Amino acid sequence: MKFLRNLVIFFLIFSIGGLSILFYSYKIEPTSLVVNHIHLDIPTLNEKLVIVQLSDIEISKNYSPVNLRKVVEKINSINPDIIVFTGDLFSNYAQYKPTTEVINYLRTSCIYWKIRYFR
Repeated sequence: MKFLRNLVIFFLIFSIGGLSILFYSYKIEPTSLVVNHIHLDIPTLNEKLVIVQLSDIEISKNYSPVNLRKVVEKINSINPDIIVFTGDLFSNYAQYKPTTEVINYLRTSCIYWKIRYFR
C-alpha cells in the first residue's frame, strides 16, 4: 500500500512538472522579451555604436505578429545603428510570410540591408 501511495505521488508530481514546463514553453516564454546590454571597450572605435542582435524568433501559432510588433517597437526605442538577425525568423515561411511587413518598420541609423536565405 505504501508503494502504491508513493507511486501515485510520484506520478502527480511528474505530471504537474511536465504540464508546467509545457505551459511555460508555449504561453510564457514566447512572449517574453529579454534585453541585455553589453558594453565593450574598443580603443579604435571613436564613437558609440549600438548593435541589436535578434535570434530564433520563430513566428508561429504560438508567437504572433503582435509579439513581433512589440519587438520592433522595443528595438526602435533603443535607436540602434545596426540590426542583425541570427537564427530562424519563421517556423513555416509559406504560412507566415505576410508578417514580414512588420520588419520593414525597423529603423537604424546606418545602412540597412537584408540577406535572404531559404532552405
